Amino acid sequence: MCGPRQPRAVVFVTAYDQYAVKAFDVHALDYILKPFGKERIREALTRAKEKLSRRSVDEMGDRLHTLLRQMEDARTTYPDWLLVKGEGKSYFVKISEVDWVESSRNNVKLHVGAAVHTLHETTANIERRLDPRRFLRVHRSTIVNIERIKDLQPWFNGEYVLTLRDGTELTMSATYKEKLKEFRSGRG
Repeated sequence: MCGPRQPRAVVFVTAYDQYAVKAFDVHALDYILKPFGKERIREALTRAKEKLSRRSVDEMGDRLHTLLRQMEDARTTYPDWLLVKGEGKSYFVKISEVDWVESSRNNVKLHVGAAVHTLHETTANIERRLDPRRFLRVHRSTIVNIERIKDLQPWFNGEYVLTLRDGTELTMSATYKEKLKEFRSGRG
């Protein structure tokens, strides 16, 4: 069958009235009992058309709502740069160059190659500012740039050891394993 699926309507036509309740259990739009005339058929067809047109409007509304939600999600933008202060200076750090982020008391440390920049921000706040398609929270105190992950190895108690391309080893706790599954399924 080609093209969009058309809505279906069921109208029972029978000489047996004992099946009426079962017909409506399977969501029949009408039940026509023999003998019947043209007017009764017209009524059933009019009722079915009205029901199908209402159903189509409801389905269209649901589709539009889903589309608007997807457009809103796509509109969410993430910054390309972070302004980091340190040693009496301010630095612009390109987010795509961040290898990983770690919690450090009331701050986070941004690991960018050999450099480490401290940002006065909580891990939860920085996580909200990072694109979830590029950064993965792997531990209560660690967020990783996915492009920097070399491999994952199962460890004890459902944990993993992540090895980054530069050789850094980090732990992915079992708590965040579900996020890894989301990435594998393409929802991340």
